[in-house]
This record gives sequence, C-alpha cells and structure tokens, in this order.
Amino acid sequence: MSFSSVTKDELTTLKLKGESASRAALLALTKTAGSLIISNGSMAIQYTTESYSVAKFTSKLASRLYAVEASVAVTEKTGRAARNVIVTVEGSGCAELISDSGLFSLDEGNAGIDPARISGDTDKIAFVRGAFLGAGSVNEPTRGYNLEIVCRETELSKLLIGMLSEHGIAAKTRKRKETHVLYIKDADMISGFLALIGASDAALRLEEVRTLKSISNNINRVGNCDVANMQKTAETAAIQSKSIELIAKVYGLERLPNELRQIAEARLNNREASLTSLAEELEIGRSAVNYRLQKLMKLAEELRFKYGEGS
Repeated sequence: MSFSSVTKDELTTLKLKGESASRAALLALTKTAGSLIISNGSMAIQYTTESYSVAKFTSKLASRLYAVEASVAVTEKTGRAARNVIVTVEGSGCAELISDSGLFSLDEGNAGIDPARISGDTDKIAFVRGAFLGAGSVNEPTRGYNLEIVCRETELSKLLIGMLSEHGIAAKTRKRKETHVLYIKDADMISGFLALIGASDAALRLEEVRTLKSISNNINRVGNCDVANMQKTAETAAIQSKSIELIAKVYGLERLPNELRQIAEARLNNREASLTSLAEELEIGRSAVNYRLQKLMKLAEELRFKYGEGS
C-alpha cells in the first residue's frame, strides 16, 4: 500500500469537530472528486477515488449531512488503469449539495463556495483535509519529498494556498493540462501540512525517514566513522523522537516532571544529537540523559499499551 493510501486511511478514521467541519470536508471532497451527473431530468453526484476508505467516508458524510442516498461500487482494474471506487449520491438533497459546493457554477471568478461556510479555523483545516482526501497525494519519504492536490480551478488552488499560509505552510501552484496543481516540495512544510490535517502517524514516518537520511548523509561525509554505531544511534534517536511525540499527543509534555520535560524537548529539538551532545546542552551527565530518556520510553510503552496509540 502506498504512503498516500496509508495517509488517507489514517485521515478517514479521525472524527471531524462538529457538523460545520464535517460539511466543510464534504464540500472540498465534492469540489475535488465529485462530478455532476444529469440523467432523465434528475441530478446526481459521482465521486471517483482509488481509496475504499475515502469512498466510505464520503458516503457517510453525504448521507448524514444532506437528504441523499449514497451507494458505493468498485470498478474492475483494466490494463494500466487503476481500480476505482465510485460513490453515487442521489436524492432531493443533491441540488443543495451541488449549490453549497459550487460543483456547478457559471462564475469563473471564484471557487464556487460561500466563504462564510468555511470561515472558522476548524472548518478551514477540515476543508484542506477534504481536498487532500479527494485529490491529494504524497510521496513515500524515502523516494523524495512531494505533496500535491489537483484542483480543477485556479481559484480553488488559491483558496487552499491562502488557508495553508495562515498556518505558516507555503505551497505553490502550477498548470498541468486542464488542472491547477497545488504542490509542496519542502520536507518541513510537508510535515507541517500532514500534522495540520491530523495525519500524525504519516508526519512521524516522514520525520523518521528524514532523521535516518540525515545520519546517513553524515556517514557518507565522514569516512572514518563507525557506520554500525552511527546507524544504531540514528535508529535509537528516531525511536526516542517517535515515543516523545506519542507522549506529547496522548499525555502532554507539560504534565511531565521538569527534568523529563527538559530532556523530551531537547530530543525533539535535536533529533540527530548523541547522548553526549544532549548532556552538554543540558549541562548534566550522559548517564542522567540516558536514564531520563529510558523513563520516557517506558512511559510511551505504557501509553501504547493503555491507549493503543502508535502501536
């Protein structure tokens, strides 16, 4: 399964915060993955995706928020064409959903969506999440850094770029045939994007790969280094960082005793640092650093056992 698919599966398991955010996510999904179908005088919307989890997510949202019925069907893979999952939405509420999402609009000067529907920060984040689910992709971090959302209109790409900039995430856009592609190639920005929309596991995976890549690059630059020890250091540092991220997410770093909070923050701020470097930074002994990190690792393991997080 691709990194994009795993990321989308993670996002579809998250609960949206209230009806307004749910509606914002559905409008973005409709705008990016939906198509207007008119047959025998009746209107319907068809959503096309390669992800079954996204299809089920879309179906549930539409059925809950509008007076519609949604069905899911899987098309067979033919030749090089990927398997698609089709969600068909029909019913009296279709016209309202089409209007709300701007799926059919004669005004080319806007994205077809009333800004008042996605004015709050929570709604904007949900909208970005929906756009990524509908038409987004992200590279496996080991193969390079690239995240995209394919938009049908330039105004939609501009709307998304504006929402992301409010959170310090810089995205650009380029024309590709008849579409406008929002893209991010900076690893920090991609990590921030994934964290913003709630894909914390995907963001952690990216950070782990970055840490290992950085250590690997250092190994190549310093020929007389002990390769095995440096690789072990990198792997240990990545595991420690992931465990501390879990503690921050589930428990909260602010609840830790001062000495554990200090070492947790130091490790997150210096993901590649050795125990000796951390000891020098905190002006404590190397053994004290190791002891405190082990306590954090133990706490993370207890949280995994209790909550099933990150396991």
